[in-house]
Amino acid sequence: MRYDVSHCGMVGGSIPESDGGVHLASLSKGGCAFFAHEADPNLVPPREVICSFFSTEGDEIKDSQFIIGNLIYLKPANFSAGLGFQYGVRFHDEDRQKIEPIIQHLELLAGQGIVNKT
Repeated sequence: MRYDVSHCGMVGGSIPESDGGVHLASLSKGGCAFFAHEADPNLVPPREVICSFFSTEGDEIKDSQFIIGNLIYLKPANFSAGLGFQYGVRFHDEDRQKIEPIIQHLELLAGQGIVNKT
């Protein structure tokens, strides 16, 4: 199951080695997608990347994880703020269990109507 987290402040993520312009758009147990207004010349597939994720409850961090994956695509995209780029990351099999607590939190948020399943 994939979750649309593009407008959810309770779950977020980044690619620390990027120029800071990527925004987490969707997340699943197997991978994620990021949006950016500008393409980062350092993030060109195929490439191994480290992704950083967090979930919060109230003002406190509930979980935080670094997960290694492969950048598998970079493509032009249209989104609410205009034109940009979408990056797709597939997590390494051995790292997928690390994201499970955040996925469980997303399942609860989906049940409350805060995030959508896609």
